[in-house]
Amino acid sequence: MKKFWLIALICCLLLPAFAACKDEEPAPSDETGGADSTPAVTTGTEEPDLFPDIDLEGEEINILMSTEMRTYCYAEEEGISQVSDEIYSTYRNVSDKYNVEFVFDFESSQGSNTAKFNSKITNSISSGFGNGYDLIMGQMHSISLAMQGNYQNLAKTDLLNLDADYYYQSINESSTIEGQLYAIAGAYNMDKVSMSIVMFFNKTLHTDLFGTGEYSNLYQLVRNGDWTYEVLQEMTREAYSENGDGEWNEKDRYGLIGTNTGTAALVGSGIVSVIKNAEDKYQVTFYDDHLTTVYNAYLGLFGQDYVKVDGTYDNEPIFTSGNSLFYSSHVSRLGTMNGMTSFKIGVLPFPKYDSQQEDYRTYVNRSEMLFVPANADMEISATIIEYLNYLFLQDVVTAYWDQSLAGRFAADPEDSEMLELARSCVFEDFGLTYTSMLDYFYAQAGEKLMTGEDLTSWWGGVATGVDEKLQALIEDYRELASKGY
Repeated sequence: MKKFWLIALICCLLLPAFAACKDEEPAPSDETGGADSTPAVTTGTEEPDLFPDIDLEGEEINILMSTEMRTYCYAEEEGISQVSDEIYSTYRNVSDKYNVEFVFDFESSQGSNTAKFNSKITNSISSGFGNGYDLIMGQMHSISLAMQGNYQNLAKTDLLNLDADYYYQSINESSTIEGQLYAIAGAYNMDKVSMSIVMFFNKTLHTDLFGTGEYSNLYQLVRNGDWTYEVLQEMTREAYSENGDGEWNEKDRYGLIGTNTGTAALVGSGIVSVIKNAEDKYQVTFYDDHLTTVYNAYLGLFGQDYVKVDGTYDNEPIFTSGNSLFYSSHVSRLGTMNGMTSFKIGVLPFPKYDSQQEDYRTYVNRSEMLFVPANADMEISATIIEYLNYLFLQDVVTAYWDQSLAGRFAADPEDSEMLELARSCVFEDFGLTYTSMLDYFYAQAGEKLMTGEDLTSWWGGVATGVDEKLQALIEDYRELASKGY
């Protein structure tokens, strides 16, 4: 098998050179273009296959999969739904291309079951090289196993093109410490698509209230980079209407309702929690003037009677009944709301804090990552990872958009454009990537924001502990680096 792989890899390296030779064209013999001039030779060569066929002789690809990812990552039959059919076809295409068979083991990786999930990993590794799992898709809580040498350093292989658009660069970069990369995210991590927080809006209500004027075309506002907190604040304030009974409930019209909107607001506003400074040291930069400004601004907005945000979907009926202009929630809610509204739903990325902010940023409320265990054959695992991510972006994500936007949601292709923009702007700060090892402080701040708590007093009680845990985490990684992992 190893000899075969070596030959296959050599062929992959030579293909571009052969293609370049075949594409060379002889120059015309007469630059004046006279009757005796020789026409340029045009070749019809195709681009080399970025993923050449390799026969792995029926190799089993064993995957330990978080049960929470099962819907988006595995389908045993066709005819269930458009997305499931694409997932089924994707695995079948990978199987055919490399002559492999996928074998899945599902286990919850959340909460109290994390220990059981992790024990499956360590037991598999003890089975020796080439045995056990080839890939692991679980929550980032399992990154602690890297400190015990249970995962392979994915920064060391050149078989993963992590700069490709089917990977999430911001997440993978924040996962890298001292040249050690043990967890990656790409299109195969469908939770990064379904659990991305976006801003839905009621198109009918928007037209009634803002059909003319500077807020009449929200899509163009996004394209111009001017979809900001200030715009959200103004539109939310102008949209509300209280029926006069003195109580805010589903009979009134809200400006904004939301799910996990606090953390989405911080991420969307460009808050950065940890940096590597000029002295090559990691330091917590979370609590600064920008955070204070953003936090207090959103604190003022969330404190209004006509805004209702928390960590549940309990408020969703307010939006689906037509009684809120905006609804901040996960992309997955599009499918849930399909057929429940009398109006068309529009989609926008979460707003920037101000127009000076360079990019929109999308918060993902899930932490599944992809790991390669220490006893796996990296050449095989990396090859499968690459093609799975490529196909999931090309086929499965596209099908997911189509299904989510089914029926009246597909009326405006600009919504698909906005969804793709939100996906391309997925951003995971260091403090969110390593949240379980740093006392969840970033997400805690988002929760405090939604409940109206004071930022300064809360941070004063957690800052020392967060910094100590950060330095301990960095030392663990440096020790791994010193061992050549």
